[in-house]
Order: sequence, then structure tokens, then C-alpha cells
Amino acid sequence: MTNTPGASPALTDEQRAVVELPWDAKCLVVAGAGAGKTHTLVRRLDALVERDDVLPGEILVLSFSNAAVRELRRRIQRHAVAADRVRVQTFDSWATAFLSEIAPTGEWHTVPFDERIRNATEAIGEGRLDAYLTEDLAHVVVDEVQDLVGDRSRMIEALLDEYRDAGFTVVGDPAQSLYGFQVPVARRAEEVNSFFPWLRNSFPTDLRELRLTRNFRATTDSARTALHLGHRLQQDDLTAEGHRSVHTQLHAALLSNLPFAPLDSELAASALRSDQGTNAILCTTNGQALAVSRSLWTSGIPHRVQRSAQDRVLPAWLSLLYRRCEGSALARARFDAIADELELPDGEARDVLWHALVRLDGRGHRSGIDLNRVKTALAGGRTPDELTTQDTRRLVVSTVHRAKGLEFDRVVVIDPGPAAASDTKDSDPAAAARALYVAMTRPRTDLYHLDLRRDPFLRKDGDGRPPTGRWYRGGTGPKRGQRYGIEVIGGDVSREAPAGADDIEDNAVDLQHHLAQEVHPGDPVEFVRAHALPTGPDASPPYLLRHAGRVIGSASEAFRKDMYKIRRTRKDAAALAWPLTITDLFLDSVETVVGSDNVALGAGLGERGVWLAPRPIGLGRFEWEQKGTEDGEG
Repeated sequence: MTNTPGASPALTDEQRAVVELPWDAKCLVVAGAGAGKTHTLVRRLDALVERDDVLPGEILVLSFSNAAVRELRRRIQRHAVAADRVRVQTFDSWATAFLSEIAPTGEWHTVPFDERIRNATEAIGEGRLDAYLTEDLAHVVVDEVQDLVGDRSRMIEALLDEYRDAGFTVVGDPAQSLYGFQVPVARRAEEVNSFFPWLRNSFPTDLRELRLTRNFRATTDSARTALHLGHRLQQDDLTAEGHRSVHTQLHAALLSNLPFAPLDSELAASALRSDQGTNAILCTTNGQALAVSRSLWTSGIPHRVQRSAQDRVLPAWLSLLYRRCEGSALARARFDAIADELELPDGEARDVLWHALVRLDGRGHRSGIDLNRVKTALAGGRTPDELTTQDTRRLVVSTVHRAKGLEFDRVVVIDPGPAAASDTKDSDPAAAARALYVAMTRPRTDLYHLDLRRDPFLRKDGDGRPPTGRWYRGGTGPKRGQRYGIEVIGGDVSREAPAGADDIEDNAVDLQHHLAQEVHPGDPVEFVRAHALPTGPDASPPYLLRHAGRVIGSASEAFRKDMYKIRRTRKDAAALAWPLTITDLFLDSVETVVGSDNVALGAGLGERGVWLAPRPIGLGRFEWEQKGTEDGEG
């Protein structure tokens, strides 16, 4: 059965050249920003299935980011005729699903993503992928190949090497390569965009190389500001000095656009609260994004902070679905009835959610699923991309890296400053130029710049062994060793047990109801110190998460250990003082946790082992018992 698609734009000659290639063609497509890449891929998939009789199960479609996967999936639902059953996955989720199938006893959700990728690469080289695939692999589609570096690059290379009889369509833009930071500085120059020459060298006679050059996204001169420099950033031989030159030109072009009003002004608030179109504020670092987010929440401006591609958050409705089902069998009709109660989206969007659950069940029964099988799959780390979608807000605050693959009507770029301002021994002029280019090519209509005064107290922890990687507020000059705050991330609330089942004096069932009904994204929360005694020699005292005067969670062990590392700036660790509260935190969301059946049963939540937990985020501020003692040690 095929879709009845909506109106699909006509193909350009460049796009048609890609779409009309035979199924076994090996093609590299260099697609500039906004060049209709996703539309071309959807039509390419349609041609493979409808014209070449390739089965959906014989096609593997992989991409780097959740954002790109969601957009490609949305376009398939809306415009695909024959390819509506082709599945799209991120590299990480595909590797996890593959490993979970061939080695089901491994707790892959506890293994770091890079290690999963390495294990998947090894398994591909051993010829074990055939056991996972439901059909013979006929064609591989890989999107965003410019971001393939390190382990992920090796995995895709192993895949294409192992299945040399299959065709492939790989798409990318060297000008938009942003993830070189995943490899050490010493190896970065040779790793970034290295997949392109590998492809050319590995398939010297078979490879077809095509380009998409026409921009369809930008509709105004403002939005087109950076496009003319994209071709320079695509050059393989552009030197560091050449990248600095491009950055200088991009920066001048950015400043030629209108400045945005200060975030604490009524003019900015009015513009950002507008229901006209979508808006984004793009930042250089995550610390900067958290500072911007705090300013917006303080002004009462609703928004969301874009999560990283590896932040796999299960939606709250999944836990509520389990709570409403008495047995393990769930028919589609009952799912729809519960979905109506939970106000889940209807139509195609709901079909996507149901089919994700069907795949987790693993039996292929489209009319019903076994919730126990679904839970087992989720507990093993198989989190479908379809279930990790963030809430829809008209305003997004994001780093440039996390916004790659997204587009907005209006974009405010936080001014990164001139190229020379960021020159240090570890600076990467190529990465800086590409990041600014990506930021400036996100808007459809309006591009603005905003000059935020550099915060001398905001820095990233890189001193620990290993460093926490968290942002924090620290002193300057003679007080450089003092700490005034710490970055709080979504996973900083314990998932070992539901709130009320451990060290929180409250009823777990009542707290689950509170989390479901009374806790909302953007609500202010704070960590409160339970007592002054550390929980271990390398950890802080326990902290409890408080919402509207009620404790709704406890700090995770990872947070307590990172808190200790951030606070320990002198050898006399035993004399450390600990803040009474950590404020300036907000709720990102309430998520579903898949945990122990026995723990859930002991808490009065039934035998399913599924419950709700809050996800706080923010650049926390330390508050002390003694007024005027900002560091708590004076």
C-alpha cells in the first residue's frame, strides 16, 4: 500500500540527475545549504521502490542528526508515493538496534555511543550484518556525510566496503562540516571531510559525483547573505589563512544585517513572543545557550533548548500509556483511545508513533503489540528516533552544531566576533568559518545579529581527570579558584527509582500524578541540599530537586561526583562547603524512565517498571547559608 502524497515540487535538472540514476549506481551528491537535498532524497527513494522494484527492507537510510532524520521522515510521509515504508535512522540508533539484535544479552544502553559504534563496525567486518537485515541490502542512503569523522566514518566505510554490490547515494556538504571537535586537535585536519576522498579513492571507476547548487530556502537578500561563500568552504585545499579570510567576510556580512534588540528589552520580548513563524537564537557554545535561555525564562518568554543528537529522551506519554493498560496486549484501537485521552497528535503523526512501537515489539503485528516486549527493547537501549521528538515551540535556543539540518523563518545569530578574537593555540579557523556559515544559512526570511557581552565568569571545566565537560561560573583574578554555579543537564536526576521510593519523604504514586499534571517545560526548579554530609569521598552531599515547594527528584550519582570535581579547587577537600541551594534551573521536560519492575512494584506503581522523572537544565547558581559569602568558604 502506498501513500496518497501531497503536492510535491517539480525536480530541477540537477535533482533529476540524482533521482534517475539506476538502483546500483554509486553516487556522491554535494548539496549546498537549502539546495533541496531532502526533497531529492525522497524522490530518489520513490524511484528505487516504484521504478526499480527495490523493496523498502532492501534500503538502508542513515543520517547524523535527529533533526535531519525527523525532517526526512516528515517529507516521506507527506510526499513519498511508494517509499512510505522506508525507515530512516540516525547512525547511533541504527548501531544500537543492530547490536541489540545480534548480541541481545549486552546492555547496550549502558555502553558509551562511541563504543557502540566501534562494536558495530567490528560486527560488520565479521559479516554479521546479514543476520540483522530482513532483506538483502540493495541500496544505502547516507545523509550528512560531512559530519562523518572518527568511529562513525569507519563504520560507514566498513558498511560500503562489505556490500560493494549494493548501490549507494551519499549526500553532504563540506562547507557544513561541524563535528571535527569529536577528534583530537592534532588529528582534526586529516579527519574532517576525510570521507569524501575515501569515497573517491575506494570507488575510482564506479563513483558518480553530482551537485545541487540552487538554494530554495532563502527568500530574501538578508537570508541569502552568506550563500555566495559556500563554494569556497567546499574547497579541499583551503588553508587555515583562507578559512580566516572567509570567516572575516562572513562576519562582515552578518554585521551588515539588522541588529536584534537586547534580550531583556520589551522590543525583543514582543518579537520573540510573536506567533508569526519560527524563530531561533543560535549560540557558539552550550554555556552561552544556557545563559540566553535563563534570560528568556526570566523575561517570561517560552522557548526550548535544542538537545544534543545523543540525548535519547522518551516522552512522558509512554509512561502514562503503560499506566492505563491492565494487561500486556495492546490493540491499535485501544492505543488510539488512550492517545485521544493523552491528546497525542492524530493522523500521520500518530501512525508514526504506533509503527515505532510495532518495531520495538519485533513480531511485525501491525494490529497489536505486547507491551512487555516493547519494554524489554527499550530497556536494552533500542530507542527509536520517532519517540525522541522534542516539544514544538516557535522559539528555539540552540548551539549552531545542534541546529544543523534545521531551518527557521527568523534567525538571531549571537555575534562570535572577528576571526582574530578566537585565535589561540587550540583554535580551529576552519571550524569557526563553517560554524558561522551554517548559522547564517538557517533562515528563510530574516537574519539578525546580537552582540552579547562576553561573560568572564562563564567557562568550561577542562581540568579534571577526566574533566566533567560542564560549564560553570567561576571567579576571576585572585578569586579564579572560586565557583559560583554549575551547569545542570537533563540526566542529573536519579533514574534508579521513582521519586518517593528512595530518600524522598512523599508518596510515589502522588508524585507521579504531580509530574504528569503539574510539572511543565519552563517551570522553575532548584536543587536543595538534603544535608551537609558528602555521600562519598569523591562526591557532594545529596541534593533534592524542588518544584513549587515540593520535592520531585533527587540528584544522580553522576551529578554529585561532578559537583565535587567542580567545587574541589584546593587540596583540602574535606573543608569544602556546599551550597544550600542551586537556583536558576528550569524544567526541560518530564520523561519516561524504563527501570526495575521490582522497584516500581515496591513504590506502588505496578509491575511494569516504567515511571516519570523530571529533566532540569540550566546554568545553576550557588546560594549559600551566609549572605555575602558567595563561595561559601569565607
